Amino acid sequence: MVVSTDYERADTRVTEIRPWARLSHDGSRSGLIGAAGVRGGSGRIDYAAGAQALHQDDYTSAGGVIVPAGQRETGGFATLGLRVGSSHRLSLSTILSRTQDTDFPSLPMDSDWERMRLYTVSWRYRPIDGSGSLFSIEARAGFAPMDHRMSNRRKSTWTTLQAETRSRSDTVSAGLTASWILGHGASFLTAGADVTAVDRDAVRSRRMTLTGMTSFDHLWPKVSQDVAGLFVEYSPALAGGWRIRAGL
Repeated sequence: MVVSTDYERADTRVTEIRPWARLSHDGSRSGLIGAAGVRGGSGRIDYAAGAQALHQDDYTSAGGVIVPAGQRETGGFATLGLRVGSSHRLSLSTILSRTQDTDFPSLPMDSDWERMRLYTVSWRYRPIDGSGSLFSIEARAGFAPMDHRMSNRRKSTWTTLQAETRSRSDTVSAGLTASWILGHGASFLTAGADVTAVDRDAVRSRRMTLTGMTSFDHLWPKVSQDVAGLFVEYSPALAGGWRIRAGL
């Protein structure tokens, strides 16, 4: 889970409030993408928050065929960073997203809606005395539940066969990273570990409109997936201001 909305000011002595906004237009799909938010901080506190909306319609191919490609999406995020003492920092963040009526012209079903929530927390220790080789230690954890429904309501097959799939997935992850300064402060060594666990469940229903017969398929019968990994990276400084990174 490598998603973070954390914001940290470069100079903690300055109080900062920075609003922002952006808007773009997709002419081929009569689409609009807009977002706005604010970031800043004061003293030991950093913060950021924002919201986004997307609206896109069908498009016409080079051959003059109208391709179903509608999509509606809204979402937002918020993050709060708190410096605890001179060497510790805590960060909390959340992301909320909901998509509606997403067309998939090459699939038998479209997405009716999808709802995603992401919650993350991280803690960082960075000594300021510079007495040792340790540069920083960071621990992080996150949880992301997602609900999703697909159906063929907007397909031509709906009149004879009504199909619907409801799915749920829960993702939990955690990681730890440490960095050291080597030599005379020109080289860095970074190592870490992370683990991710995903649980999924999905059921598809199919109803024959002519007979009223309904069948159910357990597509993901409480499927679980666990992944763990280790990594290390060495970054020495070279002459002329060059730097290389090597890792595994």
